[in-house]
Amino acid sequence: MIGDRDRSQDRSIMRMFCFECSVLCNSTNLAGFAPKSLVAGGVRCSFMLSPIFKEFIPSRISASQIVLLLLVIKKIAYTGAVRYFNVINYGAKPDGVTDSSHAFMNAWKDACQNEGMAQVSVPKGTYFTGSMSFYGPCKRRIIFENEGIILASKNLNVYPKMHWIVFARLEGFKLTGHGIFDAQGASAWALNNRTDRTFPTSIQLSYVNDSLIESITLLNSKMFHMMIFTCNNIKIESLNFTAPKTSPNTDGIHIGISNNIHIYSTHISTGDDCISIGPTTNGVIVENIFCGPGHGISIGSLGKYATDSDVSNILVKNCTIMDTTNGLRIKTWKQSFALTCKNFTFEDIYMKDVSNPIIIDQEYCPFRSCSGRDDPSKVKIVDTKFKNVIGTSKTTIAINLKCSSLEPCRGVEMSNIDLQYQGFGKSKSTCLNVVSPIIKDNVYPHVCGSKLE
Repeated sequence: MIGDRDRSQDRSIMRMFCFECSVLCNSTNLAGFAPKSLVAGGVRCSFMLSPIFKEFIPSRISASQIVLLLLVIKKIAYTGAVRYFNVINYGAKPDGVTDSSHAFMNAWKDACQNEGMAQVSVPKGTYFTGSMSFYGPCKRRIIFENEGIILASKNLNVYPKMHWIVFARLEGFKLTGHGIFDAQGASAWALNNRTDRTFPTSIQLSYVNDSLIESITLLNSKMFHMMIFTCNNIKIESLNFTAPKTSPNTDGIHIGISNNIHIYSTHISTGDDCISIGPTTNGVIVENIFCGPGHGISIGSLGKYATDSDVSNILVKNCTIMDTTNGLRIKTWKQSFALTCKNFTFEDIYMKDVSNPIIIDQEYCPFRSCSGRDDPSKVKIVDTKFKNVIGTSKTTIAINLKCSSLEPCRGVEMSNIDLQYQGFGKSKSTCLNVVSPIIKDNVYPHVCGSKLE
């Protein structure tokens, strides 16, 4: 008999398979797609299937077969008649001095117009560039592979569109390679908070769907390292983000106005949020992440603009958070526009030396930017779960739930929490405007009047 744990594992594997199929099977750009349904582990997955895969996928499949099947699908999806466009052939110089921006963009332009699958290749070497835009739509799937070190200009005047590199309007795109994108941001950090100027994001994806980002390293961004904006079905795997702990606004990954984003097996050490999830976003999975130093994993800030819309179905699991100012944070503006946050789950989290391990802050108002009015947040927070969160807190307040007096938090659930103050004394919690919290198993520190241990 299969136990509950086995069934749960089967379901998890099946959900991964469904995501892979949505990214890989749907993005092969072949004619003759047909509906396909698959059942395993009690999970049904439906997607449009290219004929190239029909011999490989039966209607029912055991979880033990799925891993091998995924490898077959990846092999088929990412091999075949690929034409390579080497940036060296377009005039790029791997000397770290010559501006190779136009060579990169010209290689992309030809690859994008290629009748078959195409790959822009950046071989080993060091390349100096300014602002670069890689736009679609392209005729077929396109891959950008970086095996070198790409340096960004330190001159802020060469970034008129507030990005260093942008990939936009693409379907079935793949960004890969074992290379480095170094934004050389130190000179910009010194200007931060001294000017109203916005600094460029290192890599931005806009209107990109059914795509894969894997294996690359991003260093020393001038602002965000990576922004996912108006995208759908993006998988981010095995990335490395590094910037000094003191570097301002160097978020690892920021997500906004996007759906079905899966980030896993990634290391993020920066001066701001490791991952931040903005408004109008649904279906984000953050899994197996190492975060720290930085500001932790954040949802928000939310409600600042009238165009902000709901955030829902967020799962953060199996993450390690170390030496950060925050651990798991939800933040909404004190004087906000109305929206709803629903179905957030944080589970299997280990923390060490975190100043604010669990925090809901609905009075967010940095830099004294709010008016003198004492208007409570209009953002609703519904169905938020914290499960299996253990570790140490740098401050005595390990759990800080500060919800809105106008829209109190509802459906807050906590189970198996153990957050110890690393100094002398015990850790504590605060609980403001939380309606009927659900406390299960052992929860320490006690929260919202509960004495369960």
